[in-house]
Amino acid sequence: MRGHAPPCRMIQPLEGGISSTGYGEGIGTALGLWGHGGTIFGFSTETWYIPEQDATSVISVNRSDEEMNTHSSDVLEAVLTNLFPEYLPSG
Repeated sequence: MRGHAPPCRMIQPLEGGISSTGYGEGIGTALGLWGHGGTIFGFSTETWYIPEQDATSVISVNRSDEEMNTHSSDVLEAVLTNLFPEYLPSG
């Protein structure tokens, strides 16, 4: 792909620990997925890649609530439940 980083670079995680506050760059791993999500006033986003499926989910939620709770993770859970249930914890 001209002008794009090769896939191995796009999923390279940052070295060191990921802080729960102030973390705004990088890629983390969870449940066999690679990606990142976040919330800021007015928006909530999730972008996750499933290497075994070569599938990427990008979710952006426009929100007007006063809380800083994410809403995009609820949408991500619904997507995974319907399309890739094997990536959710059982129980």
